[in-house]
Amino acid sequence: MEHAVNKPFLPKRIEQARSKVGLSQNAVSEAVGVGPIDYSFWESGHKVVPEGKKPKLAEVLGVTIDWLSDTGPAQ
Repeated sequence: MEHAVNKPFLPKRIEQARSKVGLSQNAVSEAVGVGPIDYSFWESGHKVVPEGKKPKLAEVLGVTIDWLSDTGPAQ
């Protein structure tokens, strides 16, 4: 079985989690340590979240890596 950390995050779930915690794209990008354009590409699906950024992104958004990868239960 493939671990969620190795699966791509679903853009729809990134946006849902960000909206739920009430953060702007800029706020999330700063907290994760990436530029706002890169972050917006993650949400739009134009770029894949790098493996090294997944844990921090999940932490900032208050969700699990599994949920962002659609392998975990709904949040």
